[in-house]
Amino acid sequence: MEAASPAAAVRRAVGEERLMKCPRCHDAELAPCKACGGDVTVEYCRHCQGVWFEAGEMEQVLDVAAKDLEKRSGYRSVPCPNCGEAMKAFTYPQTLAEVDMCGRCNGIWLDGGEFKEIKTVRENLLRRNRLEGYSAVHGVKGALIKFIESAIDRLRTVWR
Repeated sequence: MEAASPAAAVRRAVGEERLMKCPRCHDAELAPCKACGGDVTVEYCRHCQGVWFEAGEMEQVLDVAAKDLEKRSGYRSVPCPNCGEAMKAFTYPQTLAEVDMCGRCNGIWLDGGEFKEIKTVRENLLRRNRLEGYSAVHGVKGALIKFIESAIDRLRTVWR
């Protein structure tokens, strides 16, 4: 059985399966395809190789995906292929991949090659025991968390 996002499941149930347009190529239609040979169907641009993940799909496909990505405050980029809202561009946690996320429907657009980059970098971080499971916290709260983590690391070296 195919896993689908709630929005995609509702569209299929009411017969509103519609073709989405690539946010980069504009006229190219996104084609459904199985992600990584699994059960999740994502939308893919055959022209630029970009991939659209509905909310929650990336976490289903990629074991090392960052959890609970918060709504981003990056600069406005391309329109969301799902709802048309201007997505926000930001750097995916612990990578150099600049991805786009919709603040309305929480879908994520990855340009061609970004999925492979995120997967490779984050799997490497996991092997080295440096993977952060959740999106980074910024500001005073983030600084406090880093301080506490570094203090715990120092204490571990003292107690060994």
